[in-house]
Amino acid sequence: MGCVEPTHAVDPGLAGSTGEQDLAAAMDRWQRVQASSYSYLLRETCGERSGLGVARVEVIDGRVTKVLPARPTPLDRPYVSTVPELFEQIEAALQQDQGTTRVRYDERLGYPRLVRFDPIPEAVDDERCVSVDDFEITEPGGT
Repeated sequence: MGCVEPTHAVDPGLAGSTGEQDLAAAMDRWQRVQASSYSYLLRETCGERSGLGVARVEVIDGRVTKVLPARPTPLDRPYVSTVPELFEQIEAALQQDQGTTRVRYDERLGYPRLVRFDPIPEAVDDERCVSVDDFEITEPGGT
């Protein structure tokens, strides 16, 4: 099973570049926001994890505190990350000599809105596509 096309377009400029400058600019925007508590809707849309569906993720003081799947799934809860952890995963993938990584960042806050990791382009189901939607900064302890 190949990668299902995500609902958001991938920045075409990243297709042929390493994306390291875009990553640095996005991380800078995110650091200026200084958000440690937020929630978002996570979608895993390709590869082995494509059947995991949608989950609401809550981060309080920089830690994932709650994952609420939109529907029950027979698999374990989806792999979830804080925004800084997503940046670390993107940075590690961009430093690999093989594979492709495509990212679309939020223009205002800098968080990754769409990430497509494909460590072995010739392989099937090794991809991981993550969509971050409905992002909301919350107060610590808030809902």
